[in-house]
Amino acid sequence: MNKFFVCFCYCILTLAGLTAQSRLDTNTFIFRNLIPFSATHVLTVQQNWNEDNLPAKLYMQVLNGTQPIPEKLVDLQKGSLKSTVKSIFAWNGKLNLLTSLYYPGPGRSNFIWQQFDPNTLKDEHSQIIDAVATPYPALSSTYLGYAISPDSSRIGFYSWIYAYSSDSVRLNIQVYNRKMEKEWSRQFKLPFNNNRFFINDCGLRSNGEFFLFAENYLSKIGAETVIKANRIEHLAFQFRPDRDTARIIRPVLAKGVFFSGLKFGIAPDEKLVGIGIWQAPRFATESGFFLLQLKSGEEAVSQNIEMLPKEMYARAERQAKQDSVLGENFAPFGFYDFSINKLVLQRDGQVFVAANYYNTSLLMRFDAEKKLKYLSILPRMEYGFLRHIYDQDFLVKGDSTYCLFTQVNDQLATPYKLIRIGENGELIHSTINSRVTTRRPKFSLNTNFCQMVGDQMVLLAATDSQVPFGNPRTVTLRVEKVDNVFKE
Repeated sequence: MNKFFVCFCYCILTLAGLTAQSRLDTNTFIFRNLIPFSATHVLTVQQNWNEDNLPAKLYMQVLNGTQPIPEKLVDLQKGSLKSTVKSIFAWNGKLNLLTSLYYPGPGRSNFIWQQFDPNTLKDEHSQIIDAVATPYPALSSTYLGYAISPDSSRIGFYSWIYAYSSDSVRLNIQVYNRKMEKEWSRQFKLPFNNNRFFINDCGLRSNGEFFLFAENYLSKIGAETVIKANRIEHLAFQFRPDRDTARIIRPVLAKGVFFSGLKFGIAPDEKLVGIGIWQAPRFATESGFFLLQLKSGEEAVSQNIEMLPKEMYARAERQAKQDSVLGENFAPFGFYDFSINKLVLQRDGQVFVAANYYNTSLLMRFDAEKKLKYLSILPRMEYGFLRHIYDQDFLVKGDSTYCLFTQVNDQLATPYKLIRIGENGELIHSTINSRVTTRRPKFSLNTNFCQMVGDQMVLLAATDSQVPFGNPRTVTLRVEKVDNVFKE
């Protein structure tokens, strides 16, 4: 380790889980990831940038009670080439790193996949997944993506070959097993132009079938084009090793009806699920939700279009407006204004759908039969003279859903607020009983790093209050049982 870097870390294993603080004593590094492998094993990842504002190095630590703390410095700079970190994640009991290395001469990106031992951080595997043409400077993550199957037996990658904007979309699909063996790969050509196509996400079934979730704009795109929701075509693509062409799955709406937003995902039971919010701008705008399902091993796609339960929505608005904390920030919006940004697909078939519009969040819960059980509206909290909004995320534990608001900028404002969503969508104010929340003013709870660990544990993380606030150099964290720390 270079003498320029000085590390200070300590780990204490407790019955409640993992307590740790991690810091790299240089303000050029900030935290970007906390990756839990278990309740007593968390990896921290920090990153810095060079003078050209490009990723320079990654610094990783293992917090699992080992002394001295295992650490690793990964150099991302390769001469004058432009390197980009695509993703860092856990799979197959390893720490996985995806990077892109851009070669400006030929206009090509090499997508590199590396694996590290999660206990020692020793290099275990490295390979170039693909080398494809990409636009300069190839910083968008949509040109490379990965998906892990529900049973974690396989991992799949797509690479978007983007030579010219007017060309048809070409994709390389690859699927690997746990032994790092390539089970199948193939290049597919799609009947869409590169410059009108946008990839949102991807999915993978345990049998190796790969899915791509994308949007296609139906009009020409120029420098002054204003994107309109009614011209966006939402699509899912199914890729199989025994087929030379991709199957295109198009959600079907009536003429004049379009989506405000649509999100796809692969459920734990291998089912393709798509949920959207639609609107029909008639004399009075009508809206509702859309549900698409495709079971594994079947060809028939089921699609259901439901009208918005107006009484349920009105009750959610009334509840948000009357809330003692959130009510002061309430503003009435139409259901069609919201755009879906997150699907949580549960093993029991339930689906939680998070949507957002400006400073207001919406949560929908569908039961195992995909019937809407409740709908909740949560105005985002605000702080300070300029009325900045709190960061916010949803944490799902079985039938319970928690909405966590946090802010680290203003030491005089409320640092966090926890709200549990009740069985009928009611907003129940709760507290967090953890030592992480007592470190203020030096550390403030930060929902950008908090996350569920399995079904029963939660990782609570607080970041330092140094300026600039959005670039934490120190993190203190605990992994604890949800029922022990989330109290009403």
